[in-house]
Amino acid sequence: MTSTFNENGLARNVTLLTFLSMGLAYYPTALIAMAVLTISWYVWDKYFVLPSYGRRSSNIVLDMASLENVGRHLDRFSKDMSVKGTWKIRPHTTHRISIRDGVTILYHVLAPNDPKLRNKKVMLFCSGLGVHGFHAFTPLIHFYGPEWTYIAWDYRGLFGSSVPENPRHLAIHEHSKDAKEILQHMGIGKVDVCVAHSMGVQVALEFALLYPEVPRSLVMINGTHGKAFHTGGQPFFRLPLMGDIVYHLMTFWVQRPHYIEMYIKQIRYIALSLARIYGYLFGNKYLKEIMGSHYMEDFVQCYLYDANAGTIQAFFRTFLELDAHSVYHLLSEVKQPTLVISGLLDVMIPAYCGSEMAAQIPTSKFVLDWWSAHLTLLENPWLVVASTAKFLDQHNIAHETRRLSNHDL
Repeated sequence: MTSTFNENGLARNVTLLTFLSMGLAYYPTALIAMAVLTISWYVWDKYFVLPSYGRRSSNIVLDMASLENVGRHLDRFSKDMSVKGTWKIRPHTTHRISIRDGVTILYHVLAPNDPKLRNKKVMLFCSGLGVHGFHAFTPLIHFYGPEWTYIAWDYRGLFGSSVPENPRHLAIHEHSKDAKEILQHMGIGKVDVCVAHSMGVQVALEFALLYPEVPRSLVMINGTHGKAFHTGGQPFFRLPLMGDIVYHLMTFWVQRPHYIEMYIKQIRYIALSLARIYGYLFGNKYLKEIMGSHYMEDFVQCYLYDANAGTIQAFFRTFLELDAHSVYHLLSEVKQPTLVISGLLDVMIPAYCGSEMAAQIPTSKFVLDWWSAHLTLLENPWLVVASTAKFLDQHNIAHETRRLSNHDL
């Protein structure tokens, strides 16, 4: 397929026209279908479901597959989950470690004040590409409280971590090995919960396959099993040629990082404006209380906040690695209890990717959020928190944890 782009102009034009015609047929149909599904679910949700336990509040969204079970927990959370009388998340500490190939990794730790509790209950976060720290995982941190040790790290080549000299060392399995070295450096042999978002899902799956004895459970949010370009931007089914188009686009930017660096401020300004509008219209009341009214803007602001030509090139190289990587053929070997959460409106990583993962992982559960896109944990935290708590309780992984709601689930 790649050779098509290197042949004569006629072949190239035919390819582009074919792709354009498919796009004109696919995307309007997809948008209409998504709108019809969303409106239908809204009517069902508002008039047939919620009256049984109370109307929608704070963007509570239910999973159709387990409506009654999750709904009971959501009702309790909505009544009791408030910042009043709960713990305030402390500033986390940052540390640096030089690892196997000379790369310096910056990692973040939020640990209990009591030394006796440190590293007793561990939650490892695998962030999305271009994201760092704990910001995107705040709802889970706030829910599970100060008795846990929370760990995240900056992926190699991004933010506070150095760029490897060999670009091959940006492969997904390298990030998973980085996580293992960080845990070894901290003296941690077991992770109770590994929570991953977007790119982090591929990192976490690789981590679970490389070191099956380390994570006890996995929570995969808005992610895929690999070959990301072959599903990205295709919310209902895969389109021919799409993977090749995106690949060549990413390759173009890898070779010209200074172009992105020139326009990064304008791109960020547009993204911040969209985040401000989204937060005003659809912002979650609970997150506004614990993270501030501009929490979506803050998330965008921390996204590639210190980008330069070097980190931008590493960013796009890592993007290419997301498509080069796949563990689909090994998903049946993932033995940990795995919760997979996807957003129906997610165009970047379509929901069917999550469904495919859950179908192959032996001990898994798939939760579909009908209302969120690619940031389900920030768009609809109630569903993610309730589903995670219920799932981990069922597998006796976090059953004895003191929760902020003061309710046993």
